Amino acid sequence: MVGRTPEYLGKKIGTREIKLAACYILITPALVKGLIDWVKAAKAAVVQDNSVPGYTVEPSEVPADAVTSSCSGLDPDISPAYADLQVYRVAEKNGLPVDQVQKLVDDRTQSRTVGFIGEPRVNVLELNIALKDLLARS
Repeated sequence: MVGRTPEYLGKKIGTREIKLAACYILITPALVKGLIDWVKAAKAAVVQDNSVPGYTVEPSEVPADAVTSSCSGLDPDISPAYADLQVYRVAEKNGLPVDQVQKLVDDRTQSRTVGFIGEPRVNVLELNIALKDLLARS
């Protein structure tokens, strides 16, 4: 091997490829750590925003869609878990009983399409319109 250029799949490996591999090996853990820190901070913000006196959200209760978004950012639906997480905060902010707000969420929770396509979801626009109507009647 002395004097031979290393090869991989029939292609010679030069100094450029070695440097790129080294950068990849060194940078990837930093990127992963940054992503993990960002998710933890987003989760902490959800916990803080949705905890109210008498009800504390635990970090383990925060669903994935609470700290992520769709590619377009225009998805009108959230998971039932994320909607349930917000019930106490919405009830407190609007002076409504928790069970009334929970009923609104339950009534607007849609199941999987045709029973197996997609995930259960709650349409946020429909839920907000129903909440506004409930507040107008109160």
